[in-house]
Parts: sequence; structure tokens; C-alpha cells
Amino acid sequence: MGSDEKYLEWTPLDSSLQVGAKGQLRFRVAGKEKKKLSFDDNDEIKLFVGDLKAKTTWPVTVEVVGRSQGSQCRWERDKTTSDPLVFYPPEVNDEVDEVDFILSNIEARDEDEVQLKIVLTIYEKSYQNSFPIYLLQQAPEIKKFRATPTILVVGSDVDLEWSLENATDYEIRDKKYEKIELPDPPQHACRRRIDEENFAVFHLIARHDKALTTKTLEIKVFRGSGWRSGSPPFEGQIAGLMVSPTHEEIYAIVRGKKNSIWQSADGFNYENIGNEVPVDMVTSPGVHFNNQLVLVGGSKIDPKQVSNEVHRFDLEEKKWSKLPKSQKIWPKRMGHACLVFPDQDDIQKVWVMGGVDENWNALNDIWVWDGNDGNEWEQKTTDAPWPTRCMFGAGVIANEVWIGGGFEELKGKSRDDLWRWDGKTWQSLKGQQGDFKIIDNGLLCASALVSLDQIAYLIGTKKDQHYKALFAPMRRQPGGQYVAPAPNAPLGWTLQIPDSMLEAVEFNGCIWLFAQTYRGKKRIENSGLYYWVPPKDSKVE
Repeated sequence: MGSDEKYLEWTPLDSSLQVGAKGQLRFRVAGKEKKKLSFDDNDEIKLFVGDLKAKTTWPVTVEVVGRSQGSQCRWERDKTTSDPLVFYPPEVNDEVDEVDFILSNIEARDEDEVQLKIVLTIYEKSYQNSFPIYLLQQAPEIKKFRATPTILVVGSDVDLEWSLENATDYEIRDKKYEKIELPDPPQHACRRRIDEENFAVFHLIARHDKALTTKTLEIKVFRGSGWRSGSPPFEGQIAGLMVSPTHEEIYAIVRGKKNSIWQSADGFNYENIGNEVPVDMVTSPGVHFNNQLVLVGGSKIDPKQVSNEVHRFDLEEKKWSKLPKSQKIWPKRMGHACLVFPDQDDIQKVWVMGGVDENWNALNDIWVWDGNDGNEWEQKTTDAPWPTRCMFGAGVIANEVWIGGGFEELKGKSRDDLWRWDGKTWQSLKGQQGDFKIIDNGLLCASALVSLDQIAYLIGTKKDQHYKALFAPMRRQPGGQYVAPAPNAPLGWTLQIPDSMLEAVEFNGCIWLFAQTYRGKKRIENSGLYYWVPPKDSKVE
């Protein structure tokens, strides 16, 4: 057995389990002095787990993950409960910075201390180490470890916050595993400036005597601001995005062989939390409301899908339910807007605005719903001050409801105005020369409104002689007027056809966007997912 003192660093990350509760064990090996680890087809990793199995419940999930520069490759999982567990390198194998060994869904039966031995064979040389594992009645637990945001540009600040249970001590280490200085007295929160490109890493280590638990956060760090293409892991096309009120989770409705729901804490790593999205609701507007995902009415984009049904997905029970038919509900429609905002009684409610009815007549009515199980809605107005429209932008901007753009009817002329509700009245936004206009000429193919850091961003696609993209913050002048953004060069999501829609949300310090176009016969094309990283120390670009 070769000596590893000169070549490898062994680090326990999660070395304790609480009796009677499902937990995780995690250990890491890395090359010393930033040396890479490289495996070939003849190499292997063995985990000797006999002592551990005698004191815990099996089978468990066991995997090996290699990481390098923020990316990762998973090794083949062991399919048996033999001892030792054997892993072989993946078919496509690059050098890695570190390798993690993870045992999850494992439960301790009794208090004890056991050993886990790991043997690495690299280029015909073997290296080994043994880790003590503590089985305790009260193991240290990290209840929360959160970074805000986890996407930023070099030179920006990130806020860390955490909460612990059964911990006698804790510390935070960076990507180089160097201990960082924390506030004194302890505040369970701190701010760190990020000056390295690509990614930053923070490890929160909680201890209870000799036992420890670790949670790791990875932060994407870019050299500059700009639009980038997202790469979600699911098959199919995004049909809707919803964000939790705390902005800690984003949810994607995905249209595919199995219409599904996916949840993410950062916009990149998603978990499938449900399938069987009602086929007639998959492209309907949706909101996160009362710990449920609510899909409301007909399609945002498909003119054949006209409805006034309401379906809810309970995020705790992971089940869909359809609300009953009601006499107190809005007429069937599609192309409408849906959002959550306080009514005049200061109670958060779901709003439905505009769209076209089943005869394709454009609407400008407003209805609100408090979440009652009877599906009873209150009509606020049949005729809002803003002109009728469908497939328009709507959003909550600095504690106001904003709407704008869209079309005066299906396949009709585009609307180029903007309106805002301040809680009492609707007001038309003013520009430097009268009413604000999104564009001065041409056709507005699609538009969206979204807030980032309390600033309104207007997003759209314009066609005159060429297709051009609109994207800019709404700048308010001293006299109360707003400056219209000028169309600029086409971006990745620029649409090449009218009667399309853009959907944008604020999440994780960025703007997330996708576009949809109806091609006829229920065929909908999707642009893919994009996100915009804002510039450093600036609320406007």
C-alpha cells in the first residue's frame, strides 16, 4: 500500500449520524498543492463498509463524485450491498480537483463509533485512509446555509446566513479550505467579497465534540454582466416559471412526454417534484400562492386552449387538485396575465387580468381570488382604464402592478403603452413627450415586465426592417417621466414571428427569461432558458 502523505489530502465533511434519523456521510480526497487527480480505465475505488453496515440500515445510496472547476462527473454507482463497494472511473474522464464519497439515506440504529476505510488505486498505486464515524443521539445539524445571490460578477458581495442545531462549535472555510474570519460576537450571518472568477466555494462545518457535519455552497462568478444560456437538466420545453415569495426557490413547468414540475434553489440544479401536470393547463399562467403552484385559465400562447379552470399543486403533499366549478368566476379566456398582489384590503390575492374570451374578444377586466376552496373570485372591474389586450407583460414593480405591451386582439396590432396600479388608481406612464411608448414605430412582437432590485425592466422584440431586441431598465426622470429603451442588437431570445410571448422572473439576483411562439395546430416552439447577470454594484446598466 503506497504512502499518500506527499500526494493526497483526506477530509471528513459529514462524519456523524443521528440515531433514528436518515442522514448522510461524506468524505473528500484531493491532491496536495492543487495537484490534479487523474484515473484511467484500470483504476478503482473501494469502500470497506462492513463495520458501518452492522450499525446502520441498508441498502443505502452510495456514489462517488469527481469535481473540477465547478463541474462534476459521477462515477458508476455500486448496485450491491457487498463489502467492499467497488467503483470504476466514468467512460469520459478528465482530471479532477477532488473526489467526494457520499453515502445518503443512511440511518444509525445505536450509539457507537465505527470506521470506514477507503482505498484508491491510481496508476497501479494504492492509497488508503480510515475515517471514524460517530453514531449519536444528538448529531450536529445544519438547519440552513444560504448564499444570496449565488450568481454574480467578480468584485461583488455575497451574503451568507446559517442556523445550526446540536452544534458546540462551527467554522466556515473557503474554496482553498482556509478558515475565514467571522463576526464577533457570532451573528450567524456575514458578507464576503468575491474576487475570483469562475466559482467560489464556502464550507460550513458544524461540530459536536469529535463529530462534524458540513454543508457546501458553490457560487458562479462571471467576469462581466450579460445574458447567458441556462442548461436545465430536464428533457422537454419550459412552459412556465414561478418563484416562491421568499425568492428561495424557482419552479419550472416542463412540457414533454411527461408534463412535469421541477424545483431549484439556484436555477441550475433541479429536482423533479411531480409529474402529471394537467395537459390542458401546461401552458397556462401560473403563480406561487399559499405554498401551492396555481395554474389559472387557458393558455398563455395557444388560441385553441380557452378555459376558466383553476388547478393547484400542493408543494407539501406533491398532489394536484382541480378547483370546483363556480358561478363567481371570470369568463373563459386565454392570453391573460396572472400575478399575486395585495388587494385594497391589504390581503395577498391572485389577480387575473385581460386576455381574450372564447369568442376571441379582447378583455380588460380584473378579478381577484383569496385562495378559498370554493373557487369564488371577486370582480374588481369590467373595464379597466387601460385598453383591452392579450398576451401582454405584467409584473409587480416596487409595490405596484405594472402592465404593458401585448396585442389589441389575436393577430392584431401591438399595444405600445404602459400602465401602473399604485393601490388606488391606474395611471398611464408618461414619457418625455406625452404618454410613454414602448416603441415609436414597427411591430412589438412580444413583451415582458420584470423587477430586479426594485427596478422595472422592459423586455421585448420589435420588428421594422429587421428584428431587434428590447432590454433596458426603466429610468424615471426628475419630473416623473420615463425614458423609453432603444431597441438594440438581436439577443438569443429574439423572436422571428409576431403573436409570441416572453416570460421573465426575478430569481437569485438575475432575470430569467424564455420565449414561446405558436406555430399552429397546437405546435408551440420554445426559445430555451436564458438568464441575465447584472453588473457589479449597480442597479441599472
